[in-house]
Amino acid sequence: MFAEAVKLFPAHFKDLQLLQGDDEEANFFNNILHIQLHRRIRALHRLTEKCKSGVLNPVCITDLLRAYLFLEQSCELLASVVPALCI
Repeated sequence: MFAEAVKLFPAHFKDLQLLQGDDEEANFFNNILHIQLHRRIRALHRLTEKCKSGVLNPVCITDLLRAYLFLEQSCELLASVVPALCI
């Protein structure tokens, strides 16, 4: 969802474009929700590097993480009601 929004509205998501990477392996949005743990860890490391370098706006990162946490909580709630929804 975020990856598509960043592609469709680049002027509104300048900071988040830095997280897309040049290929699928480097794309934060693909890796943060990946089934393999090492890919999720790698995505968080890339996010950390961008934050430490100061190229990402802290407000942008807070909003991004809040959205992913909300997504995870929503999925867990739905899974408790209808397990087949969140595989």
